[in-house]
Amino acid sequence: MIDGSKAWTSEGHFADLMICLARTNPNVKPQTGLSLFIVDMKAKGISLQPVITIDSGHSVNTTFMDSVFVPDDGLIGGVDKGWTYAKFLLSHERTNNAQVHRSRREFTRLKDLAAALPGSGGRRLIDEPAMCRRFTLVEANLVSLEVTVLRILADQTEGREPGPEASIVKIIGSELQQRITELAMEVLGEEESRSSTRATACWLRKRRAGPSVTCSAAS
Repeated sequence: MIDGSKAWTSEGHFADLMICLARTNPNVKPQTGLSLFIVDMKAKGISLQPVITIDSGHSVNTTFMDSVFVPDDGLIGGVDKGWTYAKFLLSHERTNNAQVHRSRREFTRLKDLAAALPGSGGRRLIDEPAMCRRFTLVEANLVSLEVTVLRILADQTEGREPGPEASIVKIIGSELQQRITELAMEVLGEEESRSSTRATACWLRKRRAGPSVTCSAAS
């Protein structure tokens, strides 16, 4: 039986199963008395409380467990070994959550947009010196992040455990997403930012969500 609560359950309202790190031995050091379980989200005693983030979205929840029965085959690995498994999962999650693929996709779309908008003197907006410098800086940061993530993946492929850089890239990746969004606001301009086009609305949603992404990256 599991009693307690789990904060920040991402997409829990859509999930069928949940990974839960629960205390199974109170008589040892805190990190050594944990076990990892797979829990059925439809099990009796589970309830969810939505957590509305700063962008007014609902993607995370607090999960409450009131005497939730978990069968023996719901235990992952050995009893009291959960923290070892959780650290492994977190190192991979944080590398993936650098979101290089998403940043690369959005940055490419933004470059295409800036190339299609007129600048001054008959130039494209992306060719204006000030705008070109901004795009170059973001591109350099994106390439640096991409190389770091690839280096971490190479280490994992060789069987080496990732170091603190696995946590660092998650935060850097979230900050880079915000810089891309801020650059989009500059490209669109004040007048365009007030318009109701689909593209503008999409970038404005990303701008509102940016701070919450960095907060979750640091947690």
